[in-house]
Amino acid sequence: MRRKNSNVLQAEHEIPRFTDAEFMTGRAVLEIFNLEQENVEKFEACRGIAYDNDRVRKNVTIVTVTLKPRPTVCPACGQQNYVVKCYEEKQIKHSILNNRPLLLNYRARRYRCQVCRRTFYERNPFVFKNQKISADTVICILMDLRKPEVTFTQIAERYNISPTSVASIFDQHVDMKRLPLPAYMDIDESYSFKTPESSYVCMFIDYETGEPIDILPSRKKEDLLAYFKKIPLSERKNVKIVGMDMYNTYREVVKEVFPNAYISADVFHVVKDMNNKADTIRIRIMKRFKSDSVEYYLLKHFNWMLFKDQNSVDRDGKLLFDPARERKYNHKLRMELNYKEILNRILEIDPELRQAIELKEKCVDFYENSTYSTAKKKLNGLIGEFENASTEEMRNFGGTLRNWRNEIVNSFIVVSHTYEVDRKDGQVVSKANMVNSGVMERRNSSVKTIKKVTNGMGNWPRFRNR
Repeated sequence: MRRKNSNVLQAEHEIPRFTDAEFMTGRAVLEIFNLEQENVEKFEACRGIAYDNDRVRKNVTIVTVTLKPRPTVCPACGQQNYVVKCYEEKQIKHSILNNRPLLLNYRARRYRCQVCRRTFYERNPFVFKNQKISADTVICILMDLRKPEVTFTQIAERYNISPTSVASIFDQHVDMKRLPLPAYMDIDESYSFKTPESSYVCMFIDYETGEPIDILPSRKKEDLLAYFKKIPLSERKNVKIVGMDMYNTYREVVKEVFPNAYISADVFHVVKDMNNKADTIRIRIMKRFKSDSVEYYLLKHFNWMLFKDQNSVDRDGKLLFDPARERKYNHKLRMELNYKEILNRILEIDPELRQAIELKEKCVDFYENSTYSTAKKKLNGLIGEFENASTEEMRNFGGTLRNWRNEIVNSFIVVSHTYEVDRKDGQVVSKANMVNSGVMERRNSSVKTIKKVTNGMGNWPRFRNR
């Protein structure tokens, strides 16, 4: 009989109890619950209908288990003098069988202590405290939630429970603590979680391991200072290098809270800023021409060439800008050209664009061929060339280089070496590693993925723990 607003099991057809001859069939089910036959007093299974409040589930595997009694003590007085008061059925959702819901009907003994008269249950090996979902299912749910692209709703459908239950499991079992501050650290922000105070989250990671140290709901100076100053000074003194983009607030915070740390301006962000300014020049020049002109066509459709390294190669390993590269017919220009010839035609359009690209190449060469001992002198010369450029954009970038000169030089500090075998000649090659944002960008990508798949989660502790 069905009772409203309660879990009731209704069998459609019985599965025979497992005899000794049939035990190998039953063993598969027992193993799902990590049970040994000698620990089970009674075991039976059926397929039927489960009523969960007003929700009807058909074709549910229902397993009823009574365990053999095991010695225990009263949790109130610690005595072993007790009797069985009654059996109470506890229904536990178990979803290892993902293709069909599974309910465990666990007949739990309730004891009465003969000394203090308190009642207590035998130890429940199936669930964590105060839960009705099996421990194995909880562990599987938490393992799946480590993937940032997975949503609570997808997990709920996979394990035949509600999204609210998934969120509850996550909140109950996941509470990520801050990791110790490392010697080499990256700090960056991501537009991922909006609050009345900020639209950015600030994350810092261990550069060597890639592990997130912590994530904060704000990148404001006062919030960062308040957070870091709660960390003991002895721990903060262990930080040697902090990598960052050119956000001045981070620089001010690091100088105040990490007394022994060098600040490293990330090469990716420096080059990105320079490329953005060069692209601004390209767009400004392009707008001088009519949309059907050759100049507009070249600046519009081949702009990617301006920001490629001159030594770039294609998928086959051939130089893109090799003068001897095969020519292809261009219908707009009505002639055969290779990439090098197209690039030359673009640079001939305007001397300001040519100068900007030449300065870009010098900046790239500075990063590729400098060391910590030579970077300062080379950078001073590079700053002079940018500040004397004919365009305002390049002069402004020269000012940026001057403002972040020390931090750019610090980006050449070697923190470790990796050794790889060259596939061509089999020689061991040593590669110097400097603090950069590569690992941080991958972490930020995960944060943005979580924001996307959750449609903007509004619970900060839950967002942080994901």
